[in-house]
Amino acid sequence: MPKQEAPGRSYTFAAWCELRGFSRTTGWRLLRDGEITTYKVRSNRYVTEAADRDFIARKEQEAAA
Repeated sequence: MPKQEAPGRSYTFAAWCELRGFSRTTGWRLLRDGEITTYKVRSNRYVTEAADRDFIARKEQEAAA
């Protein structure tokens, strides 16, 4: 089985929403629409630093267009 890289820093979903300045409802909409990817550990949902970087990069590209 190939070794997987550690995801690096992760934020709880609620902390990520607060960090980005929007409500959890908006965060859930972004998740539903495929704008952000998360993973679950038991009942907790997390956003990796890489997923956050990808989200920011896409939003910056959309704003520049």
